[in-house]
Amino acid sequence: MIPSALRWMALLVSLLPQLARPAPAPQTYRISGVVVDAQSSQPLPSTVIFLLAGSTEPVEIMASELTDAEGRFAFDNVAPGKYTLNAQRRGYAPQAYLQHENYWTGIAVGPGLNSERIRFPLQPSASISGQVFDEGSESVRAANVLLFEQSLENGRRMTRMRETATTDDEGHFRFGHLLPGKYIVGVNAVPWYSLAAPQLEEDDHGERFSARTDGNLASEAALDVVYPMTFFPNARDLPSATVIRVRAGDVEKADIRLQPMPAIHLRVRVPTSDAANSTNIQIVEQLGEGLELPVRITQRSAGPGLMELTGLPPGHLVLHADATEGGNRRTQTQNLDLSGDSEIEASKGNADVKVSGIARMEDGSGLPEVAVVQLRRLPGGDASFARCQPGGEFSFENEMIATGSYEVSLPNPDSFIKSIKATGAKVFGLKVEIEAGKDVRLELTLARAMSSINGIALRDGKPIEGAMVLLVPQDVEDFGQLIRRDQSDSDGTFTLKMVPPGRYTIVAIEKGWELEWANPEVLRRYLSGGESVQVGPDGIPSIKLKVQ
Repeated sequence: MIPSALRWMALLVSLLPQLARPAPAPQTYRISGVVVDAQSSQPLPSTVIFLLAGSTEPVEIMASELTDAEGRFAFDNVAPGKYTLNAQRRGYAPQAYLQHENYWTGIAVGPGLNSERIRFPLQPSASISGQVFDEGSESVRAANVLLFEQSLENGRRMTRMRETATTDDEGHFRFGHLLPGKYIVGVNAVPWYSLAAPQLEEDDHGERFSARTDGNLASEAALDVVYPMTFFPNARDLPSATVIRVRAGDVEKADIRLQPMPAIHLRVRVPTSDAANSTNIQIVEQLGEGLELPVRITQRSAGPGLMELTGLPPGHLVLHADATEGGNRRTQTQNLDLSGDSEIEASKGNADVKVSGIARMEDGSGLPEVAVVQLRRLPGGDASFARCQPGGEFSFENEMIATGSYEVSLPNPDSFIKSIKATGAKVFGLKVEIEAGKDVRLELTLARAMSSINGIALRDGKPIEGAMVLLVPQDVEDFGQLIRRDQSDSDGTFTLKMVPPGRYTIVAIEKGWELEWANPEVLRRYLSGGESVQVGPDGIPSIKLKVQ
């Protein structure tokens, strides 16, 4: 009989060949495909392809490749997981794979998944350029040129200012790297000879002189002119402007000619005797829904409690009069439709209000380290922000809030507003209606229980990539900010993050990226084909969703 110690030694010797074997290498996969022009389907060589870790918020570039003469690319030895593909090429706007707005399709890699033979369509970028002329067919330099884009934003078709440019010495401007879409071009400028323009110019030797006293200009009345905001080709407002429909690769021209108009003088009576020192007046031109443009004006005191504004264009303007008297600050907002010289009283406008409040966690715990309350004017207006103090108090103290409808929300990703109470305002779900002359006090109840919903988009039992997945609350009218979206990845999977508890309907739409789903009539057609879900603090089991 072999002693115990010898028996264990013999067993160890017998196992040595197995222990010496190296561990099997982890299985890796391949991501490969071809980049093509989205319009012509022709392969695109010399395109830089980036492979990034993650499919929703990639933060690390794993590798990069240059496509070959046939537009092909390949990444070998890729570990299982999800990845993002980005492409860049001269003449094309940078794009992620199947990108729509801020969503794209991630590439799923692993057993049984097809991460090869990817067809990456790349949209050629377009451009809009032009020249700005004055009434004498002379080029206008240093004009402010604005590019507006008509597109879907959170399910609503909106017109937004995309970018600005300044004309060069010959009046030229250019907007490049544009994706297909609908655009509008507008010009805001000041006649070089007008009373509103700077009074001093420089000659060829750098000497400064007055452009208005050289003896060659017309009477002063002829100098008291402005260029109204002008949209291509010669429209005075956005609804009348010509929409430039840009296709992939287009090179569009948009020359604009400006015509001067007599400047309007506006006298404003303010509720203070020392108007020049205690009243600040701002004028903005309303171009459209949520679009305002500051108007360059000259203002002076015209007597006790009287301000005179010059350099105003005719049209629909908004006056903001910010007055301080006796240590108290007061702001009045007034809508104006001006066609000639006028006199108004600032006190006839709507008084902006102070908005403050307190935020408390539903469970009595402390607020997040950084808690911020956001007020966004509806529809599609600008946002104001107020940071909560440690005790939950907040105040929009640096600005007065105009009357109107606002959505109240938290930009913080780790909490949400569960309910709102208000004094001085009407509450509709997560929206408030602010009325003139009533300061507003808000009470916000917050909660932290946020869930994620995972699922797969299917058609006839097969995964569908690139589908828009939409999670809709029951009361979408007043709780629209709870809507969540995602785009299905190459294996059909999706993840909806930061979902508060509640009842929702979830839908998947294959060609949903051009739908005005914020329109209840449009959305209703798809909700009946969706899945009703009750989301709790722990979310819901993974869901299989039929693509419509």
